[in-house]
Parts: sequence; structure tokens; C-alpha cells
Amino acid sequence: TTSPPPPPAARSASMEGGVGATYEIPANAYPVIKDLARDGPADASGMVFPGDVLLAVDGQSTFGVTAQSLSAMVLGVPGSVVRFTLRSAADERPRTATLTRRNMRGAGAEGSKRLSEAAGMILNSFKNPSYPRRTAQRNLAPA
Repeated sequence: TTSPPPPPAARSASMEGGVGATYEIPANAYPVIKDLARDGPADASGMVFPGDVLLAVDGQSTFGVTAQSLSAMVLGVPGSVVRFTLRSAADERPRTATLTRRNMRGAGAEGSKRLSEAAGMILNSFKNPSYPRRTAQRNLAPA
């Protein structure tokens, strides 16, 4: 078993490994993958896609988590492994993506904005619980 991540206040600069994903956090629902940093761990895995529902991180449910709690679950020491349990709108069967956290400093041309996105920071919190479902369905609809 893995121990829970340290609280954000206990993190040092050496613990800023992320997976290169951003999330939408609806109230009383599961987070939804919003975007992936190009060539970040999530993107490179080929297992994580925008619109995926994030059911669990390292076996811990993400239902109803806050942005701060999700960030604490996702961020960790670069080189350490984190497991995402995901579900897409196209396939209701959960799947697991095993990702290796990476220091995302300097990833992409957007500088510090890309760093905060790539480190797994939560950018949006939505009050309407049905919003992410519609967004995920629209993002996964055939072109």
C-alpha cells in the first residue's frame, strides 16, 4: 500500500512532480480531465485523454474532492509513480493509467502558466454538476 501524500504545506520544491494534466472539478461529482501538456507523462502514456472522468488516484476515490485535495493526490516526487483510474464517455469500463511524475518546469513555451497546468494544478471549479458530463460527451463525440 502507498501512504497518503504529505499536505501541500509540507511539500518542498523537489516534490513538484506532476503528470501534465488539468482538471474540471464539478461539485459532488468526479473530476474530468480538461487538457494534457504535450509530451507530459499523461499525454505520453496514451491512456489519458481530455474528457476522461478521473475516478481514483492511487486507489483513493476522487468523488467530490476539492481542487486542493486533488492537487495533493496528484503531485509528488519526480520519478514516483501515480495510478489514475479513468473512465471515458465512450467506454464505461474503468481503466488504469500508471504514470511517472516528472518535474514539468520549462515544459512548453508558456512558461510558468504551463508549469502550473503541467504540475496538475486545478484551474476550474464548476458548480453545475451536469456541466462536465456534457463537456466530456462533446469532446468524445465522433467528428
